[in-house]
Amino acid sequence: MLRKIVIENLGVFRHLSMEFAPRLNILCGTNGTGKSFLLDSVWFALTHRWPIEPVTSIKKARIECIGSDSSGDHMDYSASFDRSEQEWTWSPDKFDNTGLVFYARADGGLCVADSVQGNSLALSLHEIWNGREKSGKFVCEGLVSDVLKWQNRRSEELAMFEKILEALSPSNFKIRLSLPTRISLDDVRDIPTVALPYGNVPVLHTSSGIRRILTLAYCLTWVYSEHCRACNVAGMSYDSRMTFLMDDVEANLHPDWQGSILESIFAAISALRGSLENVQLFVATKSPMVTGWAKVHFDFPLDGMLELREDEKKYVMLDDSPLLTCKI
Repeated sequence: MLRKIVIENLGVFRHLSMEFAPRLNILCGTNGTGKSFLLDSVWFALTHRWPIEPVTSIKKARIECIGSDSSGDHMDYSASFDRSEQEWTWSPDKFDNTGLVFYARADGGLCVADSVQGNSLALSLHEIWNGREKSGKFVCEGLVSDVLKWQNRRSEELAMFEKILEALSPSNFKIRLSLPTRISLDDVRDIPTVALPYGNVPVLHTSSGIRRILTLAYCLTWVYSEHCRACNVAGMSYDSRMTFLMDDVEANLHPDWQGSILESIFAAISALRGSLENVQLFVATKSPMVTGWAKVHFDFPLDGMLELREDEKKYVMLDDSPLLTCKI
């Protein structure tokens, strides 16, 4: 669990010190205030790797973190950027702070890190749907292939996927899988379909909002399933720790759906794991529907809303309004 982060001379931040709530942290602010970069920094703090491209600085950059390990013990650790070597150095160089880290990026891609497998993986939106092959082996078979396989086998993954899909559905209808179908003379694949109020629709032809939810449901199912399989192969117990990061959480969703998406994410993770225990969430938003829900439903010892804004010198800083912050 990450309790605090201090960022010096990096990205849009000259100096940012931020304490985090143990359950839900909402990062809000206008465009250009560094919400996405802050999520990238949280990922970096937890995994020692930047999500996509390494972040560099022409100044003396540093990230300091306070967290807790798998035993709940307090940990201090930091990273400094060496300009001559163009690389980041961590002190201490190894620590146990990861568990399962899930990052749904604003571009639709996914980053995942698993302490059991000892590596991290970044997938594009295209790869999430169609799979990725590396050196003749599939790293991920993709939503279209996996969901069809789960349906044919009536597997545990199918039951998990359907539970998560129902939890993430909007309040006025439930998204459910239906029978696969062919959609083209040129494509011999059977394509999964979803049953919507107006009929069955191939997943490749669904709206952007439905596709976003299908992507999130599939990624959660696939990531947790692979974690459980890795634990079984390694003869290890499942790691109870999970950090969930999601950028632009309201993207492509109707305002009514935006207003319930955080509650839906809570329900989806609970359906996946059985509870929210040892789960820490970070989501970025600029939607008043999302923040409006938060102000009504927050449990402030557990949850926090953190607003980034520019000061008079155009430096990004943390808004210290007591209405919007927790434990700052």
